[in-house]
Amino acid sequence: MKHNLSIITLICFTLTLFCCTKTGTFEVDDLPFEGLVVYVEDLRGKNGLLANPFGDLVMLNGDSNTKQIITNDGFYYAYPNLSPDQKSIIFESKRDRGINISGLGASSNIYKYNLETKEIHNYWDVIYGQTGFELGERIQSPSLSPSGQKLSMIHTHYGNSNFMAIDFVNKKILQITNDRRLKPSNRGNISWSPNEDYITFDPQSLSRRPLQLFNFNTSQLTPINYPNYDTLEVDIRYFCSSGSWIDDSSFYFSCSIPSNKKTQIFKYSVIDNSSTEVMIVEEITVKSLQTNSSGNEILFIGRKEGFRDDLYMLKVDSKELIRITHDDKQKDWMRWYPNN
Repeated sequence: MKHNLSIITLICFTLTLFCCTKTGTFEVDDLPFEGLVVYVEDLRGKNGLLANPFGDLVMLNGDSNTKQIITNDGFYYAYPNLSPDQKSIIFESKRDRGINISGLGASSNIYKYNLETKEIHNYWDVIYGQTGFELGERIQSPSLSPSGQKLSMIHTHYGNSNFMAIDFVNKKILQITNDRRLKPSNRGNISWSPNEDYITFDPQSLSRRPLQLFNFNTSQLTPINYPNYDTLEVDIRYFCSSGSWIDDSSFYFSCSIPSNKKTQIFKYSVIDNSSTEVMIVEEITVKSLQTNSSGNEILFIGRKEGFRDDLYMLKVDSKELIRITHDDKQKDWMRWYPNN
């Protein structure tokens, strides 16, 4: 009897896990930012339960104070990008079921979600139609440029991975790096400068290399120099993540020490290749750091312990830290699209 009861309990738990969260738009408390924020969230579980393969697309609207749960279908989602016209989201996903034990496809591809029709289409068909570039076995980490005229990605073909960008206007491939040690981490951040002359990204974490800055005009890849802080217990280069750009010549990035939950936020200048500390955030590991064009507000995902993530707003001038969400659900790959 106890055995049967356990089976029934497990079935009920599973049904609740996958069916309790509905798509739709819901009102939330006043959001301290303007514009739109898109990210992937573990809607079903707590503390990271099934979050890695089963996160869903979520969008916050700071102007209407609403949260839109866009998907709830059990597929893998990563790297959501809002189109410049804000009518669609470009993202990475695995959508061929039954290929491996998780029920997900073995290979990632790029897809497009239409926010008006709520339809999902394979975006690679659009890319092929515009450029004639053929698909490899795997497409990962897509990052759409501000104008939407370029798209960077990790492209794997015959086992060889390249980090590159597609120029839709000129219909050509822009090679960034084919060094496997320098290609972006599959959980890192990729950011374009507003003028699209530069792109920053986090290399594979196991390579233990600094952040990378690529100049499309010179085809030069440059490591980011960090200030030398003797008070740090470990080398901060191992835990740094690139943030979004403030203007055409500067951007924020963060360096976290997971062992003591300390994060330093820096501002980097392309002009003189230097970094200056903005502030230290105690007891929080920072990821997906985003900012507005004035650089006076920083939005990020903060993790205090385990897989418990929440969104935070940092007022740079006053050093005020505002906790936006209080659900402790795992979140990742956040992008902020301010009105300015």
